[in-house]
Amino acid sequence: MYTDYKPNSRKNINVSHNGKTVNVGYVLDDTFYKVIHGSVHIMRNFKAIFFEVSSLKDAESFGAKYVHITDSESGRLYRSPIALIWTLGIYTTVCPGQVGLALNQFNRPDRPEPRNLPKPIQFDFFSEVK
Repeated sequence: MYTDYKPNSRKNINVSHNGKTVNVGYVLDDTFYKVIHGSVHIMRNFKAIFFEVSSLKDAESFGAKYVHITDSESGRLYRSPIALIWTLGIYTTVCPGQVGLALNQFNRPDRPEPRNLPKPIQFDFFSEVK
């Protein structure tokens, strides 16, 4: 965990891509902010937004608990807890080293109603499923 965390201090998140370091967003307070181009960054087959695993880990180390995505083309905003991305994330061979979250799992500010996610059920190893 980042021990010198100060509220309102902006921390840039960079990833290495094809040997180059690229800034993918920044952390401010408890949120990782990222701007995307929807036509490029939203997967058509999965209808999901993908993140570099290293960028999410770096954001968490700077104190981020949420991601806030702005689609610069449509103006849409997407927000999600990072924990939800780890829990419901999509890992594919198409995007190795990345984890995606389906668009319908994001809290959209223009649709602020809360989602009631089902609680996971822990089964005994030897119990029967009814």
